[in-house]
Amino acid sequence: MEEENILRYRNTNLRRGIVLLCIVILMLLTACMQEGVQVSDEDKSINELLTTIYSNSQLAEMKSSDLTLGEMHTKYPIQCLREKHYGYRASYRSESDVLIIYFDLEGEKTFGYKRPFSKRTSSEFLELEVGQHLDEVMEFDESGDYMFLYSGDSKIKMSVHFTLDGYLIELTFDDDYKLESIHCALI
Repeated sequence: MEEENILRYRNTNLRRGIVLLCIVILMLLTACMQEGVQVSDEDKSINELLTTIYSNSQLAEMKSSDLTLGEMHTKYPIQCLREKHYGYRASYRSESDVLIIYFDLEGEKTFGYKRPFSKRTSSEFLELEVGQHLDEVMEFDESGDYMFLYSGDSKIKMSVHFTLDGYLIELTFDDDYKLESIHCALI
């Protein structure tokens, strides 16, 4: 009889432990889903993923907000989300501009970045030649972000461009302001 009670006691504790473990696993899986936000297919561009086009004033409001990733998704559904080593990158657009909002791994907003689309395509950027001077590149794409010229930090000389065909182009320049490399990725 005593042996039977010991076995019953062990089985009850084992069941409780399994239930507790299942609850913890379920909570972790729920947290990892970032409140319903799904990471986008890496092979699809912003143009394929976004069904909502916002006004420029809505993009400005989104950029200035301090919402977390989950809150942002609730207020402005995130249709284009990329997971990066630093966290997440959510993308929105208007007819003329693109808004990129960066979140850390916990879903806290780090900063937002709004720029006009380039009038150039990604294939046109890939035709630029290493060694071209920054002045030629600026003439080629006037709507690019050449912030390194004004920031005072000239260690990394990189311009950023968003193409209408859905690509993020990063151009790096050497100390003589000559094009050093071209990096192309889906927005």
